[in-house]
Formats: sequence, structure tokens, C-alpha cells
Amino acid sequence: MRIRQVIAALLLSLFPLLLYFSPHAEGEIYDQIVAIVNQEILTQKELQSMIDALRAEEGSHALFPDLRFFDPNLSLAQPNLFLEQPLKQIEEKVLWLMIDERLQLQEAEREGILVSSEEIEENIRQIKIKNGLDSDQALEKLIESQNMTLESLRQRIKREILLMKLQDRAIRSKVQVSDAEINDYVNRHNKEGGAESIRLSHILFPVPQEADEAAVSRIRAEAERVREEIKRGREFSEAARQYSQDSDSAAQGGDLGYLRLDQMSLPFRQEVARLEIGQISQPVRTSFGFHLIQVTDRRIEQVIKGSEQWNEARTELLSQKAQKLFQQWRDGLRGQAYIEIKIGKPH
Repeated sequence: MRIRQVIAALLLSLFPLLLYFSPHAEGEIYDQIVAIVNQEILTQKELQSMIDALRAEEGSHALFPDLRFFDPNLSLAQPNLFLEQPLKQIEEKVLWLMIDERLQLQEAEREGILVSSEEIEENIRQIKIKNGLDSDQALEKLIESQNMTLESLRQRIKREILLMKLQDRAIRSKVQVSDAEINDYVNRHNKEGGAESIRLSHILFPVPQEADEAAVSRIRAEAERVREEIKRGREFSEAARQYSQDSDSAAQGGDLGYLRLDQMSLPFRQEVARLEIGQISQPVRTSFGFHLIQVTDRRIEQVIKGSEQWNEARTELLSQKAQKLFQQWRDGLRGQAYIEIKIGKPH
């Protein structure tokens, strides 16, 4: 999605949050400085306005989409949890959010990043379309209810585009994910989720339903005897053809083909999960009888490039890498700057 499209989509539902950037009402003066960022200041009024805007939006994290996406101190999974914290913690986290934005805007200016009037007007046009507005007058009427002006909206759009252009240059353009990384990620998660395919062979020694304990013991002993025979060197497939009472698989040397763990009965699954390739199990009792099991292969199917699972894995890996790079970049901006906190303590 292009930057201008992202901005337009974000701003459609952000009018309450944009109060933070609206002109301050006359007669309300907060002259307490809460932070100095290089040669710029942040005031208590700006901080409180931001907190109020976040509360009005019930923790929405769209105002600073990139900052809040990458900032581990702001939970995307539980946005309301952020606003349920003690006021002091909220102030500290929001203040650092504002400091980081100010540092990035300063960096954008140093790098000569510009936003054209055409980009801004295109976003204004998208906002009007999405809200069913047919004129600037209709838009102005809508945003007036939020104590805003069309000019303050344009300024906010400009700031958002500056941030996105800067982060595109500093982060997104440098994040790469290879096909091998994607396949490795998918394979690991498939294995953890039980999607690994395991090729099995077995020898079945059935136990009749009417069998008493003595009969069951004799059948178990027979399975153990055959197991010892295989351990002494006989091929599992030969033993399966001779002894297995599962006629279908016996004809194939006991081969059951590839199965996932979730396709097996619990006793079977528990034994297979611990077996190495080539290893022979102890006799395993199921509703069919006793089994000797051999694992002959384990594999995870390679995900098809471009499939939904492949694309989801790519997105997740890009996100992880971008988050790590963003935090390094953000910390670098902080480390090069003069930052003085006037209230509380930095996190």
C-alpha cells in the first residue's frame, strides 16, 4: 500500500486523536516544560492533550502507526491495557512517544525529506471520498466538531507523510527476507504445530476382545521376540511380511506411508514422537493389539511460494526484522540527541 493510501486510511477514523495537534483554546496556558529535545521543548499541555486524545480513542494505535507498531512499551494486542496503567506510567510512555516523533521530524528535516502539496491534497481527497463528503466545506464542518481546522489537518497529514518517508528510507528499504528464511520459519512452526509428516512401518499382533490376561501376555511376548529378532539384524520389512496381521501394510513390508501425529491414536502418537529414524519401538498396545513401530523418515512439506502461509510467514519475518532495526535506529537517534526530562523518569 502506498504511503498516501496508508495515511488516508489512518485519518478516516482519527479525528478525535487529531485534537492533539489542534490549536490550543485561548485562555488555557500550560507553560510547564516537560522535556527538551535538542533545541525544542515539549509542554505539559501538549502531553496532556496527547493523553486525552488517546483516551478519547480508547487506546487506538493509529495516530503514530509506525512508532506504536514498533514500540514494545505499547501493547498492540491489548491497547486498552496501556490506558489502565497508573497516570505516571502513562505520562512517561506517552512523553517518550512524543520525544521519538520529535526526533524523527528533526531527522527528516536534516535529510531534506519533503512533502508536496499534491501528496497532502491527495490524502484530503481520499478522506472526503471515504467519508462521503463532496466539498471542502463539508469536510470543514465535520472537523470543526473536533476543534480542528482544515489547515491543522493538512499539517498533521504532512507530519505523518514525513515520518513514513523517513522510516521507509531508514528501515523498510533495508529489511530483506530470503526464501530460505521463510521456508525455515514455516517448517519450524509446522513442526511445533504437529504438521510434520512421519513415515512409519509397523507389525501388528492383534489381541482378540475375549483374550484373557494370559493370552495378552503371550501375544506381548511374541511381539517382544520378533523385536529381538529385528535387533539381531533381520530387516523390519521381512519380519512385517512374515508376522504382521495387518494384511494391507504387511504386503508393503509394514509401510503405512506418511502420517501426522494428529492422525494417530494416543499410544501410537506418544511412542512415535520419541522415536528416531530407524529406531524400533517397544510393543505398543492399542485397541487393535500390540504394534512394533519403526520410523523410516520425517519431513515437512516445503510451503509453496506465494501461498497464504508463505505470505503470512514473510510478513511476520519482515515485521520482526523491522522491529529490531527500528529499535536500534530509534535508540541511535536518542543517543545522538540532547534530551532532558523534566518530569518523572524515562522508561
